[in-house]
Amino acid sequence: MDPDQAIIDDFVEKAAPGFRGIYRIRATPEFKSLSSELKCRINAKLRSPTTSAVPGTDEEWERDCRIVEADARAALEADGCPPCYPADLPVPLPKPLPCEYYDIVTFWRAHLSTTDHVLAAQHADWLTFRRWQRRHRKRHHRKRDHRKRHSAAKAKAKAQPAPAQARLKTWDDFYAYHKRHYKAIVHRRDEDKDEVSTVMRPLPPGVFYLYMQGSGTAQHEMQMYSKLLAWIELRREDMATAARVERAAQAFFASTSTE
Repeated sequence: MDPDQAIIDDFVEKAAPGFRGIYRIRATPEFKSLSSELKCRINAKLRSPTTSAVPGTDEEWERDCRIVEADARAALEADGCPPCYPADLPVPLPKPLPCEYYDIVTFWRAHLSTTDHVLAAQHADWLTFRRWQRRHRKRHHRKRDHRKRHSAAKAKAKAQPAPAQARLKTWDDFYAYHKRHYKAIVHRRDEDKDEVSTVMRPLPPGVFYLYMQGSGTAQHEMQMYSKLLAWIELRREDMATAARVERAAQAFFASTSTE
């Protein structure tokens, strides 16, 4: 018996009905730690027409897609993350897409190998980021508390960030989280280039160029991640404006309350 089959069956059994369950499974650390071959086999099984998680007809597909995307939109908005396309676009998304959403929708489609469940892919990634953020902040707070133990009373009196400022801080963490991934891809691309240059140097320049063109997986990932980082920076402008307005309002009320 195939030793990997038990792993595949376990993931398929864990997946909740519908595509909502599929994307939740694919966002888990356990799934991300698997080999590429196992991921492909699990994805194929989850998408198989014989798997109950996948609807059968076009009408069922479209209905399920609208439900999944609506749920993902509500979850993203409730947690302060802007969905990558507006609610007035039809679901499944039209072809061609409006230019202003093409790049970011293309990224999310490629990120979890989906077509119509774009917000579900975005939400799955957001959940993974939120887990990373909690771990990161917990470590940061432990270090800070150790350094500032002598001023515990002052720390206790410090006010929590207001909603718009807290949302901006989370968004900056989201940017840092994906920037780390981008830098890792750049590092891998550079290592691949060094390795290929060493092995293929005796070849004629034209052959070497063709080989490099065919081994551009990391380069393609860099291009895709650039789309995401550009979208994050664009959304940050609106959040930064809201945070500035909030701070100004706080300062105004603080000054009037002391008069």
